[in-house]
Amino acid sequence: MALTFHTFKFLEKLKKNQIYFGQTLTIGRLNNLISYDDFDKLKINISNDVYADNILIKNFDLVSLNALDYSSFENADIIHDLNIPIKDYPFVSVLTPTYNRSIFIPFLKKCFLMRFL
Repeated sequence: MALTFHTFKFLEKLKKNQIYFGQTLTIGRLNNLISYDDFDKLKINISNDVYADNILIKNFDLVSLNALDYSSFENADIIHDLNIPIKDYPFVSVLTPTYNRSIFIPFLKKCFLMRFL
């Protein structure tokens, strides 16, 4: 999952429509896939960070940003198998913060490929 030019524009539109991001939870860590040309088009500072955390925090006034993922592979803050109900999760106290927004941006390519499997 990644932050691209188009996903940034979508989030920018939400912000323009007074959507408050506040405490945000991403489902999986979001990679930074914005190209150098697109940074210029978006009129934001170039970031060489692998993950989009700083871009999101700086441009969408996030109070906090956490990532929930199945494994610790990408250093998510919260590790949880989404096939298990959260109430059955042994460390529920980790999940107690209330989030204003959750962001899940799957690659469209994966959605299309699944059709053929």
